[in-house]
Amino acid sequence: MVTKSAIKANYGETFAESLEAGGFIFFPEDSSSGRNLGTITKQRWPNRVNGVTTIAYIFQDGLDETRKVAARAAHVILEKSGVVNFVERTFENEVFFIGNYDSESCYVRLGYNPGYPGVINLGWCNDLQFVASIVHEHLHMLGFLHEQSRPDRNDFIQFTTYQFRMMLSTIGGRRQLLALTH
Repeated sequence: MVTKSAIKANYGETFAESLEAGGFIFFPEDSSSGRNLGTITKQRWPNRVNGVTTIAYIFQDGLDETRKVAARAAHVILEKSGVVNFVERTFENEVFFIGNYDSESCYVRLGYNPGYPGVINLGWCNDLQFVASIVHEHLHMLGFLHEQSRPDRNDFIQFTTYQFRMMLSTIGGRRQLLALTH
């Protein structure tokens, strides 16, 4: 379960407090729902010193500069948390790859998986307009799950067909809506 104590254990008290201040709702510490979504992830990213995890990444050969700029902007946003640092490398044992492997999607493998390189596909996340989606995918790479997966979600979320149509027309179409709500 994603509890405040689990966030503290994995990422430190400052990060847990900043999530809470930003409106993140944690599972109750004594949750007995029986539904185990994992404590963020089972494996932590290596290279953690003084509460800061350094994550190396490599851009796919031939990745356009616009996507690189957008990915770097996402890194800057996430680095403001004070618990993660992204470093571009040409070779590293524990690394993730950023590329355009499928232009019709934007995705990442959840969490850290020893022995398997992480991959972030920037597909349609192709410029700064989509930096929020890129941050979203990086959070999955760090091990965070979706809020709608919580067993207590109905206590906090009410969504109607009318709201769906309004969002669709306001944010510019289906692709952006899917990025926000998948």
